[in-house]
Amino acid sequence: MTFYALLDKQITSTRARQLTLVIVSTIITFSAFETLSFLTGIYQIRTFVNIALLYYFGLVAFTGFVFDLRLKPMPGLKKSEKDLRHFSQRIVWAWEDFVSASKIRFHYLFSWEQWRHYFNYLILPGILYWSVVALIFLHPFLSINKQAFSIVGTVLVSIAIWYMKTIFTNYDRASVQLRYLMLTVTVFTAFLAFSAALGLAWYFGLSASWYAVTVLAAGSLLMYQSAFQRRMVTLRSLKYIVSGGIGIYFASSVVFLYWSVNFYSAGLLLGGLLYFYWSVVLQYLQKRLTKKMFLEYLLIFIFILIFVLTTTNFGARIS
Repeated sequence: MTFYALLDKQITSTRARQLTLVIVSTIITFSAFETLSFLTGIYQIRTFVNIALLYYFGLVAFTGFVFDLRLKPMPGLKKSEKDLRHFSQRIVWAWEDFVSASKIRFHYLFSWEQWRHYFNYLILPGILYWSVVALIFLHPFLSINKQAFSIVGTVLVSIAIWYMKTIFTNYDRASVQLRYLMLTVTVFTAFLAFSAALGLAWYFGLSASWYAVTVLAAGSLLMYQSAFQRRMVTLRSLKYIVSGGIGIYFASSVVFLYWSVNFYSAGLLLGGLLYFYWSVVLQYLQKRLTKKMFLEYLLIFIFILIFVLTTTNFGARIS
C-alpha cells in the first residue's frame, strides 16, 4: 500500500472519531481551565493570556484536524492515478499525481459551504471557552468559584462538541430532547457570556457601549448558530436575528446603567430575555408556535425577571 493510499484509507469509524474528538477536547479544555485557575492564583496575567490563547488555538487546530478526516474523499489517489496514466516519465508522473491527489484530498478548502460549516461549529464552544476564561480571571483568589467554573465549563464544552457533531451531521434524526438540550446549552452560554462581559467592563472601566456591543455580538452569533443547526439560515431568519440583536443591545445598555454589584444577575436577566425571544422565534419560523407555548416561554421569563429584581440590590446605584 502506497503512502497516498494510506491517506485515503478510512482508519476509524464515524463514532470512534466523534468519541476521540470529545475526549481530547475535554482533556484540552479542563487542563486549560485548571492551568488558568492556577495562574490567576499567583496573578501571572501575561502568562494567563498567553496560555489561554495557546489552549484555544490548540483546540481549534484539533477540531480542524477531525473535520479534515471527515471531509476527505476516499478515492482520491485512485482518481489521480486514473487521470495521469498517460505520463511516461516516473518523476513527472509522481509529481503530477501528488498535485492531483492533493487537490482531490483537500477539495473542501475551496468550498465556502464547508468553511461556513466549520466556523459555525466553533461558535458555541468558542464563546463558552472565553466566557469561562473571563470568569476565572474575575475571581483570581476564590478557589471554589474557579473550580466550579472549570468543571461546569468543561462539561458544557464537551456536551456542545458531542451533540453539535450529531446535529450538524444529521439534524433531522436528532431527537426532540437533544434539540432542547442544545438550546439549553446555548442559553446557558449566553448567561455566562453576558455575565463575564459585564464583569470585565466593570473591572477595566469600559463604557456601556462596549458592553452593549459585546452582548450584541455574542447574542447574535448564538442565535445564528442555533438557526444554522436547524438549517434555517434564510433572509427571513436573519431579519429576526438582527432584530433580536438590536433588542438585546438596548436591554444591555439599560442593564449597564442600573447594575452595580452582581453581574451574574444581569447576565441571568439578559439570558432569560434571549431565551424568551429566540424560543418564540424558532417555534414561529417552524410554524409550531401555539398560545400555550408562548405563555410557557413568557412565564419562564417573568419568573426570571421577578427573581432577578427581588434578589438584586439597586440601592448603591440609585443613591
